[in-house]
Amino acid sequence: MNPLVATVSETTKGIHNRFSALRIAVIWFILLVEAIGWLREIHEFGSCAVHFWCCVRQQAHRPIDGGGRLLRQHGPGRRPMYKRGAGNGASRSRA
Repeated sequence: MNPLVATVSETTKGIHNRFSALRIAVIWFILLVEAIGWLREIHEFGSCAVHFWCCVRQQAHRPIDGGGRLLRQHGPGRRPMYKRGAGNGASRSRA
């Protein structure tokens, strides 16, 4: 076999191998970027789901009628003013 042909063939094979390795590296890089994107979306969905679940659990512990001590607000002078009789000088005894 002609040595020149062998050299060209080996060079071509080396270039082909380099391009093949580059192609594989690019594919892996794209897959890595996609995986990071998927993980971000999963994390975002997970934190939304956790937030929703915490809100649902918090609502379950609140009284439905809206009255009582849980919803008290402080009136003037830091005296507690309960929701049920607010506005007419409601005191603790009337609540």
